[in-house]
Amino acid sequence: MLIVTALSIEAESLIAAISAKEVKRYGGKYPLYHGGAYDILVCGLGKERARQQLSTYLKDRKTQYILNAGGVGILDSTLQKGSLYEVREVCSEDAEEVLQLRPFSDLPALRCVSVEQAVRDAERRERIFHRSGAGIVDMECLFLAEVAAEHALPFSAIKVSCDFADADTEADYRRHIRDGMALLSDYLFGCCGIVNKEKTIKRS
Repeated sequence: MLIVTALSIEAESLIAAISAKEVKRYGGKYPLYHGGAYDILVCGLGKERARQQLSTYLKDRKTQYILNAGGVGILDSTLQKGSLYEVREVCSEDAEEVLQLRPFSDLPALRCVSVEQAVRDAERRERIFHRSGAGIVDMECLFLAEVAAEHALPFSAIKVSCDFADADTEADYRRHIRDGMALLSDYLFGCCGIVNKEKTIKRS
């Protein structure tokens, strides 16, 4: 299984959980880690980085399943920070493209919108929320899912909510991302973690 995060800070807990070691860097900048049966790729933020790094990885190595894990901003004000969600649908900012993702867990399921520029003001947040119908926002899930589809690979995403996609986004993200990713990592790799369950190992 390949696990992809946008940023290194999102990968820290995952790397520690499986004692993964860095095995290479794509473009001298984007690290790939390996531990046990898992690769962990840090792809960078945004459409071009996400597509390029995953495409490069898939030319270099083989995997049977791709999981995107990381932090997201909240668009739906009824949601709370520090919660785990599974992305079952991911769409573009104008909602013209919507991809269905592979079910992976029993977490609450949401639609995620992937944007090319970070959402840092309430007006834009509300506009995207009403246009897309998405509860959460990131900068990589859709673009990774597109590459996975091009290679006919199953793709899932689990996200942790870190901020409210407003003027306080950057500070809130940094305040909550490590605890949130520790929670996500424990969900995946803890003693009862989903990736240790027989049904998940078989399909990965």
